[in-house]
Amino acid sequence: MRNTLVIGALLAGGLSSLAEAPLTPKQLEFFEKNIRPVLATQCYSCHSAAEGKAKGGLTLDTREALRKGGDSGEVIIPGDPKNSLLIKAMHWDPTEGLEMPPKTKLDEATLADFEVWVRMGAPDPREGKAASIKKVFWTQEQADNHWAYQPIAKPVPPTAKGDWARTPVDRFILAKHEAAGLQAAQPVDRRTLIRRAYYDLIGLPPTMAEVEAFEKDKSPNAFNKVVSQLLERPEYGERWGRYWLDIARYADTSGDRAGGNRRDPRYPYAWTYRDYVIRAFNEDKPFNQFILEQIAADQVDLKDPADLAALGYLTVGKRFMNDVNEIIDDRIDVVGKGFMGLTLACARCHDHKFDPIPTADYYSLHGVFASSRDETPLIEDLQEDDPQYVAYTAARQKAIDGSREYGLREYNKMLMRFTKESGKYLFETQRFIDGKTKAKQAPTAATAAGLNGTAFQNWVTALQNAKRRPNRVFGPWFIFAKLPNAQIAARTPAQWERLKTQKTVNPILAKALAEAQPKSLREIAGVYQDVFLDIEKRMDGQYPTANIVTAFNMGFRFRTAADAAKIKGMPKPLAEPAAEEIRRVAFGYRSALGMDPRAFNRLGGNRVRNRQVAMFYRTTGLDLTHPGSPAKAMALEDIRAPRDSRIFIRGERTNLGDRVPRQFLELIEGEDREPFNEGSGRLELAQSIASEDNSLTARVIVNRVWQWHFGEGIVRTPSDFGLRSDAPSHPDLLDWLARRFMDEGWSIKQLHRLIMNSAVYQQGATNDPAYGKIDPNNALLYKWNLRRLDFESMRDTLLVLGDNLDPAQGGRPVRQTATPRRTVYGYVDRAALPDMYQVFDFANPDMSTAERVETIVPQQALFLMNSQSVLQQARRLAARSEVAQAEQVEDKVQALYELVFQRAPTPKELQSAAAFVKNQPPLPAYRRTQYQRQMQAARERAKAYTKRYNRPAPAAIFDNIPIPMSPLDKLAQVLMETNEFLFVQ
Repeated sequence: MRNTLVIGALLAGGLSSLAEAPLTPKQLEFFEKNIRPVLATQCYSCHSAAEGKAKGGLTLDTREALRKGGDSGEVIIPGDPKNSLLIKAMHWDPTEGLEMPPKTKLDEATLADFEVWVRMGAPDPREGKAASIKKVFWTQEQADNHWAYQPIAKPVPPTAKGDWARTPVDRFILAKHEAAGLQAAQPVDRRTLIRRAYYDLIGLPPTMAEVEAFEKDKSPNAFNKVVSQLLERPEYGERWGRYWLDIARYADTSGDRAGGNRRDPRYPYAWTYRDYVIRAFNEDKPFNQFILEQIAADQVDLKDPADLAALGYLTVGKRFMNDVNEIIDDRIDVVGKGFMGLTLACARCHDHKFDPIPTADYYSLHGVFASSRDETPLIEDLQEDDPQYVAYTAARQKAIDGSREYGLREYNKMLMRFTKESGKYLFETQRFIDGKTKAKQAPTAATAAGLNGTAFQNWVTALQNAKRRPNRVFGPWFIFAKLPNAQIAARTPAQWERLKTQKTVNPILAKALAEAQPKSLREIAGVYQDVFLDIEKRMDGQYPTANIVTAFNMGFRFRTAADAAKIKGMPKPLAEPAAEEIRRVAFGYRSALGMDPRAFNRLGGNRVRNRQVAMFYRTTGLDLTHPGSPAKAMALEDIRAPRDSRIFIRGERTNLGDRVPRQFLELIEGEDREPFNEGSGRLELAQSIASEDNSLTARVIVNRVWQWHFGEGIVRTPSDFGLRSDAPSHPDLLDWLARRFMDEGWSIKQLHRLIMNSAVYQQGATNDPAYGKIDPNNALLYKWNLRRLDFESMRDTLLVLGDNLDPAQGGRPVRQTATPRRTVYGYVDRAALPDMYQVFDFANPDMSTAERVETIVPQQALFLMNSQSVLQQARRLAARSEVAQAEQVEDKVQALYELVFQRAPTPKELQSAAAFVKNQPPLPAYRRTQYQRQMQAARERAKAYTKRYNRPAPAAIFDNIPIPMSPLDKLAQVLMETNEFLFVQ
């Protein structure tokens, strides 16, 4: 009623002049109350001049812009909401392929308001011209002059004054110091320097003996020897490989949720990529070769077959519920950011707003990855008679058979149930198709008839298909369905008998009808039901659909019919041709009674679906954890017929533009670039990225190495070297490093030696307030940047102090709560990162991470104070022989300081710590005994959990057991919580 008068008045006055006529108070009130707020909250973020966005060429923040429309033409037709594109989009009309707003559909009341508004003539008080939205925010001149797009220069290191500069690196740094009026901090002492080097290169502290040996070595190359020794230790690759795994958004899962029709989210072979990265750093693999292998290892000569795992750089990302285009976008993004510092994914829906990267170039790369498919080839020699491998294959086959057999049993039950009701389904489906039911939608009709909606829809689809493609089973049904019941009842026995002689009727069906002589269409449906039940018995539990359903849930992919035939128990045709005909028509794949996988899962409900999926997930668990599971690569291979992609206009896969050739970026190779012509083009893409002529690649990686040493890069936007990037603080140094890096064979280890032997690396972290005003962010490096231990280094150090770090290298991922392996080998679950990972700023595995966010929050301190794992390591530290064998409290304190800080305590520290230990009440003996009993009981519960659920027990089983702490244990814990422990000077 609220709009009746308004609408009536508008219709009386005509619609044609509404745009120009003054708004009535009621029109104005309706717009301001019901329309403007929705436009502002739901539409302006993507369609307004103020936001600088005009998706689809459409802005909605003025009357003129709204009436003008966008790339798809006018969006409203005043007076005609039914044909207005805006209303269709708001209703998520499938015929238009538009869903606006895209994330959440508007409620029915709001949709009704917009329909009323358009029917009113879309009265709109908003004045102003349709603002033009900038297509891009850069000029060609900016692009032509941008530092990162220029060829890498060959600068000469500046002449240095004094004796501070030890290396050419220092001469570039010193020149900036002098220009700004700065002076470098004093060099650090040797104990601080060696601790810095150890954490920097291997992520672990030196021993007291190693510190003392370095302090005693007075040779001029003493530190260089330390650096060289560290670079040869296997822990180096574990430390520096982790940096690259952040770039590669490494994880052991896809990020999708488990259950339903979804594949198991676990990646059983992601660890082979992690091990490849660690191995590559340890071997000092030339970085240009590192690039080639991570994009096209399947197309280059590999010295080690295990290097095929390098392709994990592309494949270990998220899977977006297997949305192919999202997966490709993720791969384009990680290639662009990781290797070249380019945000290529920003050109997916439109030309890049801030860099000279057209949408066409994005889809050139899209074609490269669309022409590649995932594979998991073996990367180790397989010994088929190996007892562990034999055990693995047997266990895996048992899991597969169990899932299949369970699926068959459940399908049998379901099929019998629906076959017994098939007459009713057939009859009611025909009534619905003929429009004889009140319901206009299949689900509603099914509910009214007391039938299952999914099964009913299956029958609707099957009968519609049979009507388009007649067969001898349902052909007679459609003829009888046209007859009134009186005419069916009037048929004589002779007429029914004649059905047996008609070649267009299945003989078994004809015989059944002749014997039954039904009097109505409902009775004919009953005859069909009897025939179907007879055929179901003859099939003896062999259902092609059930096999397909099982395979579907288990994630198998069939490329050929021969592959599909390998499934155990594929049904044999029935001996009688007429019976086999009914079986194919009524029980075949996607027939009336032969449901497709999704229908089967819906009908089975959560109980069946979840149990079958859980059974199959055991196979992934075996792939992931069984010692006999062979190592495989998460690789790619080219498809047989590589193809170019078409541009998705506005990023919409249903709105296709021109086809573009697979080729590299015009920004790098210019207009005369050649299309890729070797397979997918991945190898040519990799070669273009790894080329010395590429102005970005070498700059990006030397900047990353600098950043990982100093905490900040020469360019402080390490994965964005585009027009919005920070300018380099030392542009000549960046180019000099990049040029030298390439000249020295793209060697990361040589770059380490160069940087770490410099004076700028070895200076102290002393702050100077005056210099802080000149260089507040220390971009010119007048001092060392104090750095907090990252999560991996902190946890690994705790294990070292507790003397129980497992030095084993490589292999399948481990649960951090269950094993003292290095943190880099921990299981990374995208969908469920452990709390301690998140608290200590672990890299987000959903995206390429160039630098981790560094926070200081209370939860970090609470973890160190209360975590069971920290308390355990504190107890182990206090129980180490160096501490336990010391007789006096002061000697024990001395030993703790040397273990934790690699130095002796000061007299004041010694006095204070010794007093703390002496003044604490001793730990009662019964508390240790009680704790041991509680731990034993918890271990038994954990063992039972693992046996029942076939997975590691949750750490929470142990969390509520209070750990008895002696005074010395408490001191050890306190030392583990100090800034000196947590920060690298």
